[in-house]
Amino acid sequence: MKIVLHYKFGNWSLLQPLGIYDSNDVCLIKIWRGQKKYLEIPENAEFLYGKVDFDPRKMRANVRVQDLSEGVCLEIDDGWDGPFIKGMLGLNGLPLAFAIKDYGEIVLENLSIKDRLVRLINKFLKTFFPGIAMKESNYKEWSVNFSGKTIKVSNWWDWKMKGSADLYLDDEHLDKNTDMIANPKKVLLSKYEVSDEIKSIEVFATGAFKIKIAIIVNGDVVLRDKLSLIDRFANIFFLK
Repeated sequence: MKIVLHYKFGNWSLLQPLGIYDSNDVCLIKIWRGQKKYLEIPENAEFLYGKVDFDPRKMRANVRVQDLSEGVCLEIDDGWDGPFIKGMLGLNGLPLAFAIKDYGEIVLENLSIKDRLVRLINKFLKTFFPGIAMKESNYKEWSVNFSGKTIKVSNWWDWKMKGSADLYLDDEHLDKNTDMIANPKKVLLSKYEVSDEIKSIEVFATGAFKIKIAIIVNGDVVLRDKLSLIDRFANIFFLK
């Protein structure tokens, strides 16, 4: 049986590729985050599991071969189970969340702990506080005109702790930052020697509960969100 394997998200992806093994403990393929590969599954395989080379533990969630069919897409997501710091130190399990898709429709899925938590909170909010349920992703953008050109900053993040801040000039992408925590005392996005009129563009970000930004062109502030007292207090704890 041949299927499509999509490593959609992974915490260990910068260190090691994820190995996909069958029930006979044979490594069938290694795949990096973001990759899509065809996977040929042996006839005698009963299930699949994931493992990284530097950690002897198997991912605890197994994908049964009987739940798969020819040509389906198996999306996988490895995540840390338990406290974030323990996860970074490798002291927790390595769960493997998966979704089996046939022509884009989910046939079967095993949600990660973070996904389950988001759905549980959403269910609570929709029941008791309609209209304020958590969004799957949060997107915001700012723009300002300078010397006939539009400078735009966009930011998005989701509940899988993925996100990106991007800088544009007239829709030309200039810079990108995927850090999930912005240091308000350091430049988040920048571009220098852009044109004769624009020698530098620098973007700073802060915000305790909602992201606030400042856009500085040629050393002068051209756009700045108003900071709350909580924002200003939180900034004290960041180092330059």
